[in-house]
Amino acid sequence: MQIDAHLISLSLDDHTTMVEYLTKFKELYTQSTSSEKNKKEYECIFLILSKLKCPFHLFDFTFCSIIYFMGDKFTMPILEELCEHIMREEIKISTLEVSSSSSKALSISHSEGKRKHKSNSNTTTPSPQQAP
Repeated sequence: MQIDAHLISLSLDDHTTMVEYLTKFKELYTQSTSSEKNKKEYECIFLILSKLKCPFHLFDFTFCSIIYFMGDKFTMPILEELCEHIMREEIKISTLEVSSSSSKALSISHSEGKRKHKSNSNTTTPSPQQAP
């Protein structure tokens, strides 16, 4: 029972990466000695999904939508498969964040370049008629 309580209280905030969190979760799950392992695994899947933070909400929403729309045809993945999918999703998210950061940096750099060019072109030289 103590392991079950620890599983429930396990928090993403206490781990630096999703991989670290899922590894600890799987370790605790393996230590758990429940006679209803399938039900327990099913509960663990939803426990993990319930703890996913903002970048993973689309993953969570998609997963639950598939369950809803497939109905009886849906087959629940095993815990290991779900963890692999979440880890791949984390890689996609981090790749997108890096790409987004690079795009923002390029955009800012490009905007600053335009401003400098514009300020340089705004300085006019006096025409021969204006000269004293």
